[in-house]
Amino acid sequence: MLKLFKNQNPYAIIILLILTLVLKFNVLSHAVLPQMEPHQVLWGIFLRKFMDIFGGGSFFYTFLATLNVIGQALYLNYITNKYHFFSKRTYLPAYTYILASSLLPEWSLFSAELLNNWLFLGLINLVYSTYADQHARKTLFNIGCLYTLLFLLSFPDVFFIFFF
Repeated sequence: MLKLFKNQNPYAIIILLILTLVLKFNVLSHAVLPQMEPHQVLWGIFLRKFMDIFGGGSFFYTFLATLNVIGQALYLNYITNKYHFFSKRTYLPAYTYILASSLLPEWSLFSAELLNNWLFLGLINLVYSTYADQHARKTLFNIGCLYTLLFLLSFPDVFFIFFF
């Protein structure tokens, strides 16, 4: 199965989608509404607005979380291919991300941590783009803004600063 993800096979994305649905089947069959912690102020505002617009169907939010995981896996794969982390193009980072996200229950449900993964992937992309950027000030400002949003969505994510 790993052979399918080692090259740029166009069917690998379809296989990733099927793999994600199979791995998240248990979560999709027992859908849960998103929850808010008291320290997540911005997440609470976002969640209330989101529930006003889309209603309170728990399957919708769980399916949206599954689509987020697929999107994040493909974005991580894009970053690794863009900055040549591996010698040739591969879908293994996306495959690994989907497998790792199946182990963590916070990444299987629609939560602030799942949205913070988008911000963290954006931070990784911006940090790696600074080496060739002629206007690094703009990029560093954007990194600061994304880090602040990461911090506002969930306070414990302030410790991500040690990774940069």
